[in-house]
Amino acid sequence: MQYLKPIRKQGLVKKRIGGETLLYDVQAGAIHILNKTADLIWDLCDGRNSVEDMLKQLHENFSVGSEHDLSSDLSQALSNFNQKGLLQNTRINEAVV
Repeated sequence: MQYLKPIRKQGLVKKRIGGETLLYDVQAGAIHILNKTADLIWDLCDGRNSVEDMLKQLHENFSVGSEHDLSSDLSQALSNFNQKGLLQNTRINEAVV
């Protein structure tokens, strides 16, 4: 299965406060709070990175044990972004990795 490279929706304002990142959707008037992992995934949603690229970046940026499934975290984050209307392309499959 081919997976579209996710692209952030335009019109969102990103602001870092403490250890979290806030995304403000001006059009919807909604605020979304991202932790460090979701923040990195969000930054990688630039239309150039595949799921495999994103997974590689997560492994390079976070020290996690082999028992932790980063692919599941990535899939969940992309699904959440999509469900909240934060991505331009909406063909996100639940089993992306």
